[in-house]
Amino acid sequence: MIAVSTESPDNSLSSKEKYDPPFLVLSDRNSHVTSADKKAYEVPEYLAETLKGVLGLDLIRYNDADVAILPVPATFIIDKKESFNLLLKIQTIRLV
Repeated sequence: MIAVSTESPDNSLSSKEKYDPPFLVLSDRNSHVTSADKKAYEVPEYLAETLKGVLGLDLIRYNDADVAILPVPATFIIDKKESFNLLLKIQTIRLV
């Protein structure tokens, strides 16, 4: 099992050390992999600014990315032919 994180490589490593998951954690800088399969959500500027002001979370800096991105949780199985099959996709992103 592997996890693909939109966090910067340094933050992915910090999360791996903190939570010690029993699987490999890979960093997807600028969400090239997750965006290609529509598993990344580009956060609108007003919401990115709100997260930055209220929580102190600057997604662009934290993810070392060009835009504010959050991943969409999903689970895939890779078969012997190395093709990806979507097992579970959870989309609960709502903007009010």
